Amino acid sequence: MSRNRKERDTTGLLRKVLIISLVFVFGSLSVFARSYDYSDELPTGQVIPQVVSLAESKYSYAIYLPSYYSAERSFPVIIAFDPGARGIVPVSRFKDAAEKYGYILVASNNSRNGLPNAISEPIINDVIGETLKRFLIDRNRVYLAGLSGGARLALGIALAMKGGAAGVVICGAGFPPNSEPTKDLPFVIYGTVGDEDFNYSEMRMLNETLSKLNLAHHIQIFEGTHEWASSELCIKAVEWLELQAMKTNRRKRDDAFVDSGWKRQSEEAAEFQASGKAFENFNAVNALVQDFRVLRDVSEMEKNLAALREDKAVKQALKNDKEDIAKEARLANQLISPGMELIQSNVDDPPGKIKEIRDLAVDIRKRSEITENTADRRLTRRVLRSALAYYRETATLNFIPNKKYDAALVYLAIGAELAPKNSMIPIEVARIYAITNQKKQALRSLQSGVEKGYSDIKALENDKAFEGLHGERDWTKLIEKMKTTPSPKGVK
Repeated sequence: MSRNRKERDTTGLLRKVLIISLVFVFGSLSVFARSYDYSDELPTGQVIPQVVSLAESKYSYAIYLPSYYSAERSFPVIIAFDPGARGIVPVSRFKDAAEKYGYILVASNNSRNGLPNAISEPIINDVIGETLKRFLIDRNRVYLAGLSGGARLALGIALAMKGGAAGVVICGAGFPPNSEPTKDLPFVIYGTVGDEDFNYSEMRMLNETLSKLNLAHHIQIFEGTHEWASSELCIKAVEWLELQAMKTNRRKRDDAFVDSGWKRQSEEAAEFQASGKAFENFNAVNALVQDFRVLRDVSEMEKNLAALREDKAVKQALKNDKEDIAKEARLANQLISPGMELIQSNVDDPPGKIKEIRDLAVDIRKRSEITENTADRRLTRRVLRSALAYYRETATLNFIPNKKYDAALVYLAIGAELAPKNSMIPIEVARIYAITNQKKQALRSLQSGVEKGYSDIKALENDKAFEGLHGERDWTKLIEKMKTTPSPKGVK
């Protein structure tokens, strides 16, 4: 993935002021025990969607405490960041793992993509400070997690903690802009990425970088898109963190746990081999060697791995993967470059440029809609999502805040060509029309978004951009229709 793509879905929170602040917060709190403990007021064994910060009432978190939680002993913790400030999502996904292995979960309901530093910094400081004060935390096992821009944020915070974080679980994105892993990275990384995620290539390249640096990591590919790891994968992620904690003496060694994990992963590798999945088998065997080295004898598996490196099918599979990554980059560039030219220079034929994008998008969509789950179908779906993310995020996070409304409308129009069924694009268009006091156009765009499946009534009613429409009859009719019309299944 290109540097530009990385910059598009980050929160932009890694300026010196934030890093210094985080170091101060974590460093000062790690010197002494909890300042207070209100954890006994919280129910255990269930997801709590909203717990208000004791220090600042405008902040809140989703929290999970294991059913056997006790304020008398320390627990490891995972502090998570969702790009849409939906703390309940990561907490729900990690809940089973937390219950099984004894972790506290805390996820911010305020941190989200696109917030300026002045707003994000106190949010981050509060969630970390609140967690470390409120609960008796095992300071050797403080972990962070995030999806997309939240993953970049989690990595950035871990870097700022300078050894205070033991590990990070990243879903669908890697390091933040202007930051790369180094050989002295003080924490471990477990990553997940869907095979149709627009950041798939980035995560594959990150895997290579971490391997070359000989850093403890595991990147798990699953069938899916740009999303949080499933509950099943979250269990695997925590199990991997447990193994790494044993390696570094952050927790007591458990030979039965090690043997059980080895057996399970060996069986998964054997299944890949039996089904002729060379790429998956190679990755599984490589993971066995890397994950369990130090904890047990891996010499036989190392021999197996060396043989696989010379296997013709494996070589071809690895070659195909690299070629697909390069092909994906070229195809995405073909969709994005004409749009950049429209904005950055005086194009003689703007409609021609848009037609160029439209024609290519139609071809790619046809390839992405075939029934068979082929490498090309996965590739073209990633390309469409990558280009859509570029146009939509540039419009909403750059053009609109800077009042470049005409440019935003052009980019959203291109986004609509890439994803005709997307319900959010008409809503963003409506927001521009509402801001510029074009009420009829705004209401028409809102209607289009609703027809395509948009159903978040609360978000519309709370959006300040639409306040000028609240007295319109068509607005009232639209809201009433949304309340009585079920959302079409499968529409995104």
